[in-house]
Amino acid sequence: AERINQIDERIQITLANAMLGILQKNIVVMRGILRIEKFENYCETLSIPSSINAFSLSGLPGKMGLVLENALVNDTVNLYFGGVNKSNPMPKKEFTLIETRIISILIKAIIDSVREAWKAFAEYELKQEDSETNPASAKLFRPVEVVLVRPFKLEINGSVSEFHILMPGSMIEAILSGKKDSIPEATRALIARKRTLAYELDIAGLFRHAELSIDEIFSLEVGSVIPVGSPDDLEVRLNDAPKLKARLGEINNKYALLVR
Repeated sequence: AERINQIDERIQITLANAMLGILQKNIVVMRGILRIEKFENYCETLSIPSSINAFSLSGLPGKMGLVLENALVNDTVNLYFGGVNKSNPMPKKEFTLIETRIISILIKAIIDSVREAWKAFAEYELKQEDSETNPASAKLFRPVEVVLVRPFKLEINGSVSEFHILMPGSMIEAILSGKKDSIPEATRALIARKRTLAYELDIAGLFRHAELSIDEIFSLEVGSVIPVGSPDDLEVRLNDAPKLKARLGEINNKYALLVR
């Protein structure tokens, strides 16, 4: 699972850069929760039409599926052509010529990102074998075949839609068994930075303490005041480790720390 997460983080980075070049807009790309399910059950979650594409990988068993949600195609068309319509498209059976062109652009960007992400493991030749739009008759896998579904969410103009990468277990094992020794340093740095920026810290400003005798402690009651000095600088602790100096202040009637 860790290796798959590593590959998918690289796909997120490269695809976000590719979408910026295509749409001239920053697009957030995040992978969702992995699912393992029968192909027939997965197809029941798709709308008509959906772009269902089969790819063969040189030297590997089985096929890889790339599925673009109807909503993803609609959102991309709206942004690509400057549209502002956020409503659901009218029910239909096939994609329009414009949507088909956008699907080709999206597939190329995604496949290029997948190929780049896999370079640390091996370089595979991806060849598109088939394309369908009706999930009810999709022949990408046998109906009862169990596949790994890797959903990727794209936030486009405030709307979130998805594409999915589908792979049988035999193909995943073959890819991971061919792992190279190292990952490019630049990609490793991007992944580390992304994980670091999402990390949460406990921040606390430490006031001066007061010393009391045992007698004074037993004399305390509700309303008692323990005087402490007001330091010019407070010690700021991150996860209980001293890191910064700050001055006590106030914002919107709440105590605040001004880092110095």
